[in-house]
Amino acid sequence: MKKEKISLKVKGSFIFGLLFMFLLCSTIHAQNNEDKNKKDKDKKENKDKDKHDNRNNGNRNNKPNVVHENKPNVVNQNKPNVIHNNEVNDNRNNIRNDNRNNAVHDRNGNFHRENRIVIKPRQERIIKVIPEGHRVIIHNGSNYYYHDGFYYGYRNNVYVAMAPPYGMRLSFIPLGLALLTFEGLNYYYASGCYYQRVNNTENYEVVEPKIGMIVPQLPQDGVEQVQIDGKIYWEYDNFLYREIPTQTGIQYKVVGTLNN
Repeated sequence: MKKEKISLKVKGSFIFGLLFMFLLCSTIHAQNNEDKNKKDKDKKENKDKDKHDNRNNGNRNNKPNVVHENKPNVVNQNKPNVIHNNEVNDNRNNIRNDNRNNAVHDRNGNFHRENRIVIKPRQERIIKVIPEGHRVIIHNGSNYYYHDGFYYGYRNNVYVAMAPPYGMRLSFIPLGLALLTFEGLNYYYASGCYYQRVNNTENYEVVEPKIGMIVPQLPQDGVEQVQIDGKIYWEYDNFLYREIPTQTGIQYKVVGTLNN
């Protein structure tokens, strides 16, 4: 009987111990779950807060991507190219215009008269009476006189030597006429004047010289020596000549015209 009481007591203690352990484990497990839930909740709240902060503060990180991908592409590829090209063209035009205004001469050989410095003024041939044997040439209603290789115009009761006007036609061969071939065409030259034959006849028409022509000499009268941009030129009838050395001696090359 006594042994049975002891056995029951031991069993009771064992059962009580099991219940205590079960309750303790349940309490610890519940506490762990509560802590875990709390941590998950805090973590979720922090995550939501980060997302909210990123939405508010991260727009400038997103916005530049939109601007960089869209707006700069439109501006850099379209508008600046058009403006840049126009500005370059405008600058080129301005530079080109400035150069034309300030240049000694343009590409066509037109020199600015105001840039010249007269070194040796021209000497005019003036006579009071035209010599006998002269020829009278009527051109555009005006009388011109030719004698001994010189053309004269009547002015202020005297005869002044001059270059004949372009387009004037002669029915005679001027004194000292020499053949001059330039760019495959035949010209005739004498005393600063240039001619071409009219339709293979014996008539000659006064024409302008061409830039690049080379002649053996210039007239003694009516020629002016000038300096332009440090270079020496000879001017006759508004055309400029430069001295050039050749195998036959110094000759003269047409290099341009003087603009008024």
